[in-house]
Amino acid sequence: MSAQSIQDTHRALGIHRAMEVAREEYLEYMTFHSKGPPMFTDIFGSLLGLKEEWREQGPSETEIDFSAF
Repeated sequence: MSAQSIQDTHRALGIHRAMEVAREEYLEYMTFHSKGPPMFTDIFGSLLGLKEEWREQGPSETEIDFSAF
């Protein structure tokens, strides 16, 4: 049995991620060379069962995967 890669896990969960902050912008912010808006990073990933719970509340698929926002 082979271990799943994080890309396989994201695919299975329907997570579609792309870079939102350029590398240089992130490094400038983290090394205090520029002051920008606060950056939020989801360090724990998606919570198991969360999408199913949201679906019960009636959102569209684009709202569930956050592409609507």
